[in-house]
Amino acid sequence: MKKIVIGVCACLCSAGLVFAQEGVSSSLSDPDPEIIGVDSARQALREVSVDLFEREGSWNVHISPDNGVIAARLFDGSPAGKEPLPEDAQPASASAQQGDETAAQTSTAAEDSAAAEGDAAAENAGTEDAAAAGEEESASSEGDTKVLGVKVEFFHRGVNSFFVTAARPIPIEGVTKTVSVWVAGRNMDHDLTLLVQDYFGNNFEIYMGDLAFSGWKKMTVAIPPSLDGEHGIVQSSAYYGDRPGLRIVGFRIDCNPMLARGAYYVYFDDLRAVTDLYDIENHDEDDMMDNW
Repeated sequence: MKKIVIGVCACLCSAGLVFAQEGVSSSLSDPDPEIIGVDSARQALREVSVDLFEREGSWNVHISPDNGVIAARLFDGSPAGKEPLPEDAQPASASAQQGDETAAQTSTAAEDSAAAEGDAAAENAGTEDAAAAGEEESASSEGDTKVLGVKVEFFHRGVNSFFVTAARPIPIEGVTKTVSVWVAGRNMDHDLTLLVQDYFGNNFEIYMGDLAFSGWKKMTVAIPPSLDGEHGIVQSSAYYGDRPGLRIVGFRIDCNPMLARGAYYVYFDDLRAVTDLYDIENHDEDDMMDNW
């Protein structure tokens, strides 16, 4: 009897261990936006695009003139592992469905009115032209074909830093949980830091990681929440309006003193954020806005 009881307990323990292992996330290093700064019973997390690095002159670069020279420009390219946002995939499926419905309607009309073949052909030609124009317009509106390249030429080895900043701070609606960006770091042991401004315009620096990797990598960092709404990175305040938000200033790269020589290249693409839009999406239409 004792052997049977011991055997049953062993089976239950092994099953519990297997279940616990299956429940572990496959990417433990990435921050989970669902558990960052949870101070309410409901959230509406959305992944939004902050900037695609597609417009020339929208980002500036700077380095001390005593340490080197720096330049930036756009290049054709994109990380192969980058996935489109859900809202970017919906219009394509909707247009395809609309095209199928149009084709079905055209086919039915052609079968019902065989005598008006000329008119049906002209209508079909017009529909095809409109569909082609719509495809060209959607292709041009996507426009996610560029990356931002930065080149630094160092004068000497030493403690150097350079900045990649937006022409104007980029606002993010809602309460931001995480910020991510694709980076090609050229396997150099330099450090990448995110520069942000909170609700009151205070500047903060958030360490994202080192650039000691080859090829493209998606780097993600969690935005630490304010515990009391007055200290730290404050993203909302009931006393100063009802539009929460964070602003992205840019990035700072702190160079390894032993590796800061010659020329260094780094590339950026697809700056995104995961933000909580519950208060904005559930705002009553007839409610008043406290922004005057």
